[in-house]
Amino acid sequence: EQVKQLKQTGIQSPATVAKPKKTSHQAAPKVNRQAIYQVLAAATKEDLSAVREVWPDLLDKLSPAKRAMMNVSEPVAASPAAIVVAFEYAFTLKTANEDQTLQTDLKQELNHFMNNDANIVLVEKDQWPALRQDYIQDLHKKKQQQLGEATPTTATEPEQPAVISQAEQLFGKTIIKVEKD
Repeated sequence: EQVKQLKQTGIQSPATVAKPKKTSHQAAPKVNRQAIYQVLAAATKEDLSAVREVWPDLLDKLSPAKRAMMNVSEPVAASPAAIVVAFEYAFTLKTANEDQTLQTDLKQELNHFMNNDANIVLVEKDQWPALRQDYIQDLHKKKQQQLGEATPTTATEPEQPAVISQAEQLFGKTIIKVEKD
């Protein structure tokens, strides 16, 4: 009977091991979307290329422990004002977010290499594609709304110039024929 109980509890223990993984994923969504969207709004391929070019040199300036943590990260977006760095693992992201000296060192070294005062925004690599896609969708929605607001005013003006409406009033719509050149 004890063997049966041990087998039953042994089967249940892997399920309890899986729960901490879920809690680490629950902590990951604490993403500063506004900061990421600000970076994406001004991001260019040139800025990202420049950051990626100096990234290995920047990592070499860090202490070995911090370098090891940052080796599982990479810049994924950059603007003149900030960069987004994606981490492979939620744990290293959490550790980097909590390590203020690491963030200060990163910012100082990045600003030294890039000759600017850029901020650094951290994100989990698994979340990055969804965040970027959400930004793109929001951008398209805003453009659609702007086009939707602008379309009615521009559509009515070119349809009928004042000359045509005056001619229609004088001669009637059945007699007037408008041809485009």
